[in-house]
Amino acid sequence: MDLTQHKEIPLEKRQELLSSAQEHIKKWFNEHFSTVYGYHNWSHTIEVTERAILISRKVGLSEQCQWELTLAGLFHDTGYSIDYENHEEESARICRAFLEENHVDEYFIGRIT
Repeated sequence: MDLTQHKEIPLEKRQELLSSAQEHIKKWFNEHFSTVYGYHNWSHTIEVTERAILISRKVGLSEQCQWELTLAGLFHDTGYSIDYENHEEESARICRAFLEENHVDEYFIGRIT
């Protein structure tokens, strides 16, 4: 499905959600991760997210798509705290729950997760 068929999320709402997501993920790491997951931590998450942003800008993705990738980057390793072997699926589930709680359209939830 083409993004042009869906109304973009307004910039102010994207910024608000991004800020909330960052706080949510920081809290998640503090509450659910131990030193056992030394590599999968907040620093790694920020590094992955920053690289995703750089690549998305380099290839000319829209601001909306950059925002989607940023959220995906922030949530990408959260699932390690639940199921090491299936962390990708768990990360997507955690992200989906956050986005649903924040009333993000299902179309964009599917793109992000």
